[in-house]
Amino acid sequence: MKQAGLQTRQLKSAWRPLMTGKWPEGMLRQGQPCRQFSVRQALPFAQALLNLLRNSIRATAELTEPILVLGLAREANGHFRIEVRDNGPGIPADRREDIFLPFYTTHKGGSGVGLSFARQVALAHGGSICALDAPEGGANLRMVI
Repeated sequence: MKQAGLQTRQLKSAWRPLMTGKWPEGMLRQGQPCRQFSVRQALPFAQALLNLLRNSIRATAELTEPILVLGLAREANGHFRIEVRDNGPGIPADRREDIFLPFYTTHKGGSGVGLSFARQVALAHGGSICALDAPEGGANLRMVI
């Protein structure tokens, strides 16, 4: 148990800059140009991504060997896919739609706003979001815009 707590603190420490919006120097690199967004347009996407990451961080916080994978890809049809996968407990199939409802939460102290907000961002831009099983054994939250 002591080891799990230590790793949990280390994980939280490593993700603290991300959670506060401070990215380490050189972590982000410019790739192929795609759709341009103004800062005002990009902020909701950034917040939605942070919400997906926070959900996975919470789901894996007590694991001795947490895994969190962030996948970003452009699909053949030009859509942009964001996936956040983890090795947490996963999301039961009968709750995969519920997690996107406003104020629905299973996290102690959670507000139930984060995933609902991510869904609204996806829908507002003609996209979608869904919960799937991750190859790592936990959840895969996939947003396509």
